[in-house]
Amino acid sequence: MLKKLWQMINSKKGGYIEFYNGSQKYMYCSPIGVNNWMLLTVTPASVIEDKINMVLNKTYLLGILLIAIFLLFIWHIMRIHTRNQKELMDIAYVDEVTGGYSFAKFFKEAELLLPETDKKTAIVSMDIDGFKYFNDMFGYGEGNDLLRYIWQEVKASLNEGEILAHGVADTFIFLLRFDTREELLWRINDLCLHLNNYITKSGQVYKLSLSMGIYEVDGETDDIVSMADRAYIARQTIKNKGDTAWAFYDGAVRDKLLHEKEIESQMEKALAEGEFIAYYQPKYSTKEQKLIGAEALVRWRRSDGIIVPPYQFVPLFERNGFINKVDRYMFELVCRQQMRWLKQGLLPVPISVNMSRMCLYDPHIVDEYIGVLNVSGLSAAYIKLELTESAFFENISIMNNVIEALHKVGIKVLMDDFGTGYSSMMMLKNVAIDVLKLDKSFVDDIGDDRSEKIISNIIYLAHSLQIEVTAEGVETAAQFEFLKSVGCDYIQGYYFGKPQPAEDFAALLQKEFYDGSDAGADKKG
Repeated sequence: MLKKLWQMINSKKGGYIEFYNGSQKYMYCSPIGVNNWMLLTVTPASVIEDKINMVLNKTYLLGILLIAIFLLFIWHIMRIHTRNQKELMDIAYVDEVTGGYSFAKFFKEAELLLPETDKKTAIVSMDIDGFKYFNDMFGYGEGNDLLRYIWQEVKASLNEGEILAHGVADTFIFLLRFDTREELLWRINDLCLHLNNYITKSGQVYKLSLSMGIYEVDGETDDIVSMADRAYIARQTIKNKGDTAWAFYDGAVRDKLLHEKEIESQMEKALAEGEFIAYYQPKYSTKEQKLIGAEALVRWRRSDGIIVPPYQFVPLFERNGFINKVDRYMFELVCRQQMRWLKQGLLPVPISVNMSRMCLYDPHIVDEYIGVLNVSGLSAAYIKLELTESAFFENISIMNNVIEALHKVGIKVLMDDFGTGYSSMMMLKNVAIDVLKLDKSFVDDIGDDRSEKIISNIIYLAHSLQIEVTAEGVETAAQFEFLKSVGCDYIQGYYFGKPQPAEDFAALLQKEFYDGSDAGADKKG
């Protein structure tokens, strides 16, 4: 030991020696930098071990603490991830309004359900006609209540193995099981009976019009999204018909929709370029057989000169809402045309213009029409508005407000297509219309004793309420003579005149009022 100690001292570098003196000890030799002196320190091994153990214990504790912190951090991250996953699943699979299935959840569940039964399966796509106008009238809160009401009613009607989902806005989709198409239609009609009348918070009864597209699963496709698309396509063909309606998907439906898509791609450009024109169908007084007015009917004259018949585009425009723009355009067009005839020295007769029922839900529509009238400078005596019978039943209070505002400026209102669906004789006392137009279906039945009695009594009732009556679709002398005999005020139809372009109608005005001839005396179909 002494030899090793002496070597450490002579090396001037220091070191340590382990030795035993009753117990294990350590001698440390360290230079202190002064006169080559060395500092000798003797320390028991137990002291060093205690120090080492203390350091190791602290190191172990620190390691355990770091591991615990790390594990806690991992747990927190996993918890956040799990919560985010749940929130994402809720967003993807839970509908915010109803709390039920979203479309994404519907597709996921439907794929699992499709092969699980021997029954037939149908995918039904449904929405509410005029839902936007419902929101405008009653507010979005009431609109959400309506969606929840529909969801609850449909949900309550489902059987085991059937599911329902609510999508964007007012769209719903559900999967139904059935044995026969008759059973399927019975269920759908029964559901509609439960849904058709909705009572708002204010206690007002609102008649719902629903559109349903039905796709019967036939094994042609296993893709549930494609099935839903086909149900949607079927629904689009009967959208906004004015009453609850349904349609099944087939190849003809697809072809029709493709044709309508082509029309929709052209309609805005056609309106901007003035391709929509007015054809005027004369109206004659029954007694004198004199020209007393006309109805402006929209026609689409393409840039190539081809006339598109209204049945090819008007129903589509009524479904997609574009009819509102066309109606406004036609009103302005007729006002300008009437003023041109006045400036040319012609004496125009009142022209009636159709107003879509959708326009009624625009709170500014009357002001817009009055503004057009004022800008054109035309007297209100030369313009009338025709509204279809179904429009009067959707909201009588709104209708009466519109009629009152129009009457204030001198515009008369006609009820068009009376008798086509919602006819109610008692309804006539609740709306202040000026003229009732008998639908062509009544006129076609002239010759049948019961039908003639109905026509006669409608005319009598209308007259008792100071409402004039026009018969539409008059095509034969026999029809004309009967209507004349029962006091019908005015006649409109091919018997007196077909719809004609503005230049032909101007010539008719010239002939009627300036040439001195009796243009209505020898009219033929």
